[in-house]
Amino acid sequence: MSSQKQKSTPKPRDPDFAGAELAMRRAAKRARRRAGETTGSVAVYKDGKIVQEKIGEGISE
Repeated sequence: MSSQKQKSTPKPRDPDFAGAELAMRRAAKRARRRAGETTGSVAVYKDGKIVQEKIGEGISE
């Protein structure tokens, strides 16, 4: 057996996953907008916990 590591070629991104990521970003933006119109806060996963985040602080749109 050889002790050399085989070089792995990076796999191209699956276009479905790329599309899903864009859709999730759009959905998050809409959720923040809607939360701002109603309750003023949105639940987010941050530092291993689910927390209520007021619109306008934390993650930017």
